[in-house]
Amino acid sequence: MANVSATVRSDEEFADAVAPCPAELVRERLKGTNINPATLLATDFLNPFNEVEMVLDLLPSCPEYFEEIASWRPRNYRDHFAHSSLRHGKLALEAYDYVSAEVRDMFDDVVDRLNRTTERAIATVRKALATADSCLIATSCAGAAGELRALIGEAGGVINGTALRKVKPNGSA
Repeated sequence: MANVSATVRSDEEFADAVAPCPAELVRERLKGTNINPATLLATDFLNPFNEVEMVLDLLPSCPEYFEEIASWRPRNYRDHFAHSSLRHGKLALEAYDYVSAEVRDMFDDVVDRLNRTTERAIATVRKALATADSCLIATSCAGAAGELRALIGEAGGVINGTALRKVKPNGSA
């Protein structure tokens, strides 16, 4: 009969071997939040961009609302949640540490484009408002709002995981 040696693990070693990874522990706490358990990103991040887009839609008829977006400044995901009073802000920050590299790269790219587009939109609309040309104001606001809507949709796709489903395993779309 062959000599079979078995490795015996202590209870502590066994518990460590089967313990869920930190990302899974975070995922367990996401129920009842708007943090996507697959991507570990929260849609609340898009709120400031949605607000700018809504104000842009209103500006042609209510130019006084420009003050609502005039002081907008770009923020990354961490800054947004670190400075928010959102109910699940701390959990969103914690979960962000476990976002996969693929998702983070896609997300960072679209956030960078969102920030640049929002800054450009505000500057363009500011100039249009200074002319008091209602046609130029309406055209500028509509164009800027449309660009933001598209990028907000793209960012939402990354946050909700639908953008990832469009990429085939070999990396092509």
